[in-house]
Amino acid sequence: MKRWRQFVRCAVCLLLGCANSSALAEIEVEHYFILSGGEYTYKPSPFIGIPGCSPSRFECDFGIAGNFGVEYDGIALTAKFIDLNLVLTGNEVVQNNPPALETVTSDRITNYLANRNMHLLPTGSIQYGDTSNPGLKLFRSLPGGVVLTGGFDITFVDGNAMLFQLSAVPVPEPATAVVFSLTAASIALNSRCRRATPANRR
Repeated sequence: MKRWRQFVRCAVCLLLGCANSSALAEIEVEHYFILSGGEYTYKPSPFIGIPGCSPSRFECDFGIAGNFGVEYDGIALTAKFIDLNLVLTGNEVVQNNPPALETVTSDRITNYLANRNMHLLPTGSIQYGDTSNPGLKLFRSLPGGVVLTGGFDITFVDGNAMLFQLSAVPVPEPATAVVFSLTAASIALNSRCRRATPANRR
């Protein structure tokens, strides 16, 4: 196991252009901005459903925007989501009056991702998988972006499903804090405006 970890650290370094494998011995933090087109799908239990969901009461499709950070541990070979600032778009009626325990709001999505335990997988790419939800994958690609995909789907046993598909690019330093703040404010304002339209009031 120790030799495998050393090999993986060296391989990751080669892919990321590190000078040597010791560069992975320290904690590395990267912040990302979600690109347009990010998607999140939530499916409630097929025996319950959520009235008002689109495209159907058994599937809620959302856009997902915002920004987040990832803390990479080069020794433990793990990745942890931090500084999550996410906004869901679409299905505003459901978001405004969310059923208990259904992950259909930004704060519930944030809580879910913040509690993921991502580990580097022994694959040919820099890919992290969640310990409790193996279908959730975080791909770290060149020249520095990430892709979050998958999740879980247990609707076949009357459970629910959470599925992600988004790409994100690094936020350059030292502009990170400024861009994050402006982006969050803009997304929040747009979301409030959509909710305030006559169509959403009916």
